[in-house]
Amino acid sequence: KNMKFLVSIILILFISVNVFAQDSLSRMKKIKIIEEKNQGKYIVLGYAFGNFVSADEESVFVLLDNWKNRLITPSVSKMVVYNFRKNKITKQIVLKERCNVYKDGLQNYYLTHGITGMNEWPIDIYNFGFVGDFNHNGLDELVLHVDSNLEGTTILIKEFQNGSFKTILEPENDICLLKNFNPKLKSLSFLRTVYDSKSDTFSDSIKNYEWNEIEKKYQQCN
Repeated sequence: KNMKFLVSIILILFISVNVFAQDSLSRMKKIKIIEEKNQGKYIVLGYAFGNFVSADEESVFVLLDNWKNRLITPSVSKMVVYNFRKNKITKQIVLKERCNVYKDGLQNYYLTHGITGMNEWPIDIYNFGFVGDFNHNGLDELVLHVDSNLEGTTILIKEFQNGSFKTILEPENDICLLKNFNPKLKSLSFLRTVYDSKSDTFSDSIKNYEWNEIEKKYQQCN
């Protein structure tokens, strides 16, 4: 009995490792396809895998820069989501916005604002923002750090709805950081910093948002 149990455990581990290896090779192949598609026009600065377009098919969110900038300081000039089926691109969606990229890592930027414990968050953290199913509907959202008029970045959230990526949280004229979230309650909390020109001071506040199923957007609730 013990031998059968041990064999079963080894078999499960072997299958798990084999599946993981196949997934890794499949993802590497997808990135290679994207790089070849953009050869001579754009260079790939970064990417994130997720269920952006369909809950059943994996997509790749890609940050691109002009090919001519490959030897200088890179910056995001184009954002595209490629949807794949069996290692073939079935859909290519260009987002009109441009996000920022934190070269030293987003976690370091958050630490300077006193936000810690991000390693324990059950979402994917990138140097441009976050990827996760925050409203618990089966599709991953793109939480992007974009330019603000202040010395920092604010947050824009995009989600695929009815054939295109819609803005489900508009960026504001502030410095904004994700503070907390609860996918089951479909709620988000942000640390927002605004500037008062009259007093020449900055002030911080926590703003909470809930998902509005009718409007298909996040709305402030405090």
